[in-house]
Amino acid sequence: MKKNTEKREFERYPTKLMMKVTAADSEGSDYEEEAVLENISGSGAKFSSQSIERYFLGQSLELVVDLPGTSDVKACMRVKATVVRIDSPTDSGFFRDSGEGAIAVQFDSSFDFERIN
Repeated sequence: MKKNTEKREFERYPTKLMMKVTAADSEGSDYEEEAVLENISGSGAKFSSQSIERYFLGQSLELVVDLPGTSDVKACMRVKATVVRIDSPTDSGFFRDSGEGAIAVQFDSSFDFERIN
């Protein structure tokens, strides 16, 4: 009988949504970057980044995810999160060819949904 070794409380859902990350780097300098949300669950997410050197474990981030909609309504969801894992391009074959790394985060708050005018 196969044992389930999955320890996650929530199922992960793959996605490809554009998002914006706002944070301060390890030297305290504020920055903002466009990224791609790779997957999401009830407690966290993973996104790809071209600038993984800006991230560190325990770092606080603000994520703003653009939600697909119609031409009449544009919306986004905003959430605070903490970096819990950083996968460099050499750690993950999935990202090796593109030069991107992956950042895994745990959500610190519930999502705020905003309509964009």
